[in-house]
Amino acid sequence: MTMPKYAQSMLALLAALHLCAGCSPALDAPDSDDTRRSESLHQTPVRIDDSPDATSCRDAGATLGVSRSERWVACRLDLSRLSSGPHTFTQASDFLANGEVCAELLNISLQLYQSTEGPALIWESLNTRTIDGLFIRGSGAGNLYTYRPSVQTDEGVHAPRQGASWADVEDVSFCVERALTTQFSLLPGSVGPYDWHLEKSATPQRLELGPEASGNVTYEVTVSATDIGPREIFVEGIAYLTNTTDADAHIQSASVEIDGRTVALDCGVNFPTVLKSQSGLECTYRLSGFDESVNESTIEALLNVDVSDESPTRGARATQSILLSLPPLDALERVIVRDGDDIRAPCPFDQQPCVFNYTRTFECPFDEGIDEREAHITAPLQTASAPVEVDCAETHQEGQLLVQTFAEGSFHGPYLWHIEKNAAPEAIALGTYESGEVDYTLNVYAEETGESYYVVEGSLRILNLTDVDADVAHVSVKVGEREALVDCNAAFPIAITAAANLICTFTAVDIDPSITVAVARVEATPTSAVGGVVGQSDISYDDRPPSPLESVQVRALVDGVEIFDEACHWQDRCLFEYSRTFSCPLDEGVHLDSAYLPATGQRAEARVDVTCTDATVEGELRIQSAPLTGYTRSYTWAIDGSASHERVPLAPGHSAEVTYHVEVTGQDVVDHDHIAHGPVFITNPHASDALIETVTTRAGDTPGNVDCGVSFPYVLQAGQGLECTQMISGLSGDEPRSELIVRVSATSTILGGVSRWNLDWGLPTTHLFRDVTVRAEVEGVQKLEQTCSWDSGCTFEYSTTFSYPDDAGQQRSTVEVLELELQKDLLVDVVCQETSKHP
Repeated sequence: MTMPKYAQSMLALLAALHLCAGCSPALDAPDSDDTRRSESLHQTPVRIDDSPDATSCRDAGATLGVSRSERWVACRLDLSRLSSGPHTFTQASDFLANGEVCAELLNISLQLYQSTEGPALIWESLNTRTIDGLFIRGSGAGNLYTYRPSVQTDEGVHAPRQGASWADVEDVSFCVERALTTQFSLLPGSVGPYDWHLEKSATPQRLELGPEASGNVTYEVTVSATDIGPREIFVEGIAYLTNTTDADAHIQSASVEIDGRTVALDCGVNFPTVLKSQSGLECTYRLSGFDESVNESTIEALLNVDVSDESPTRGARATQSILLSLPPLDALERVIVRDGDDIRAPCPFDQQPCVFNYTRTFECPFDEGIDEREAHITAPLQTASAPVEVDCAETHQEGQLLVQTFAEGSFHGPYLWHIEKNAAPEAIALGTYESGEVDYTLNVYAEETGESYYVVEGSLRILNLTDVDADVAHVSVKVGEREALVDCNAAFPIAITAAANLICTFTAVDIDPSITVAVARVEATPTSAVGGVVGQSDISYDDRPPSPLESVQVRALVDGVEIFDEACHWQDRCLFEYSRTFSCPLDEGVHLDSAYLPATGQRAEARVDVTCTDATVEGELRIQSAPLTGYTRSYTWAIDGSASHERVPLAPGHSAEVTYHVEVTGQDVVDHDHIAHGPVFITNPHASDALIETVTTRAGDTPGNVDCGVSFPYVLQAGQGLECTQMISGLSGDEPRSELIVRVSATSTILGGVSRWNLDWGLPTTHLFRDVTVRAEVEGVQKLEQTCSWDSGCTFEYSTTFSYPDDAGQQRSTVEVLELELQKDLLVDVVCQETSKHP
């Protein structure tokens, strides 16, 4: 639980007063809004006569022998022209010295006011950084205030007395120590109340088929569960403690506090421990014991790293919050079983074990190899596979080509847009601490074509994995009934040598967007020792709605940060210009600045190579990054129904039958939870070591996480490599590609680099509620329960009989989609009529 700032300030005040028993207040009591009064958090200030060496915290502290002052950073503000009232200082330009460091450490609010003794200050640290000391310089001398413990706010501080009153404040230096850097993740989870199990078997497990033969395999998928008691809710995560300062940190303890519970971090060391300068710790934690009352609420966590009083580097705190949203308990009483398109069904806990069977046909030579497709259940996610080996008998040929097809569909409006970007100069050489400027030009324009249509574009990779050469007679691609234009960059027949491949591109115009498959056929010559192949690929259509695109937005990025977002109309030739300054040694390496058109996905880049002349560069790291994409598609439903009679009159002894007609139909789809993830390989092929500072990844404007299993900075030795994993979540699905950046130390003779990969969002990897279970009841009596497919919907009828006088009143029939808790009530009024009696 995070302590409010006013409470932190009050605790600091009480602690300071306790340590400073007998200290007198710094101010007399003012009696207007322009004057203030506060009990001092500081000890009586020490006057230091004016000296060039006494204007910084470090020098003033050294003069007085203040403990740890050699680690102080002086963040100095010029107040000679400061007006009365509150002011905030957050930018590097606000500080007279150490601007970048001070902007990183501090966010200061400061107010100058006139007390009865003269000019005085109120200050407050607006972030979690506490202050060790304050040096306030007036005319001819300065006052040094020290805080033990350090505090976040104080009032009534002033320059030394000059005559009858305090001197005007000329400048003030905030004295702070560098501290540890921390970050941590916060991931909720649960165990129970049911332990689900998934098994899959195949009969037979091996098929031996002729060259053109086919065979069937029967699969059985079994789902079972046991009741393991109440659900246990937990929170876990990873924490990184990094010491980027030039001094060691003497860590006493490290813990995470959540909702009043505290758990120590497991960092693989015993506390207390010393964290060396320029090193870090990777820690884990898990805190359990939460009850159901916290579900669907936001939990807040506090990471606290405490150091000893003798530690040259200070500790740190960090906060994190997350909405704990776990499935409701009744939703856990059933799982959804999926196995490709063959099984899509629920399995309730009270009806398990659930056994599903299906048959699949394998054909030679297309299915030769091992098929390991998985069955899975969700919440909790489990998978099971039953490998089947398909062995195709040899033919007179010595093998068969393989083909990989990639296809993307997009709408082409009447305006064809172009984007170009240039940098001048493209290479710049600088000496140490020198700077140079590069001018960028971005040109955006459009051509009017006069027609609109859908286009499918893609590529084929034809692989010859045999030991002999193959001769390709023809390559064709069909999208529906339309032949694509194929370009293999050579005239047929084309020879593909053993273990080589051939790349072809294709384009098909004026395509019906309802066609979702591109079929590729590779034909071999009659004399080829390697046979041809037929393959197909799903077409990934751009999910943006068709638009003529008379205007587009133009966005430019510098090192992944957006610097402008402007509109461009097709009738205008839009020219954008800007400059960027590079300096050595901080900017040495390759810089790729990009611009793009979000509406079309087009992108242009300009590369600038910055070389620092005092460094001998041996080469660049080899970086490989190819993240896979995935997202979830949820299907929405609607229920419509009616009763044959809304009012049923009944006489004594009579009954009547009412028929209900119900239609359950699929409505729309919602795509969400887009992610990009995959392996990253960083290799140092050179003879010298490389000092890697950071490895980061992003897609569009969304940053991700990279886990290399090591702490950075990290020395990648010559000839060695790093295998990492990356995960980028929270994406929209519009991101055209990802970017992985490896930054190295400015002193490294091996340069870092950037790896970019176009993101192919393709089809969803997870489907939710495509098939649902519909149940109908009349006054609590179940009439039917069946499964409905979103693609076709379902229509059904059921009847019930109402009798006099038991069913008098309003009778309710409920139709419910169980997975979505979607419900519709159908009401019938049963009116029981008494017969008249005549004498």
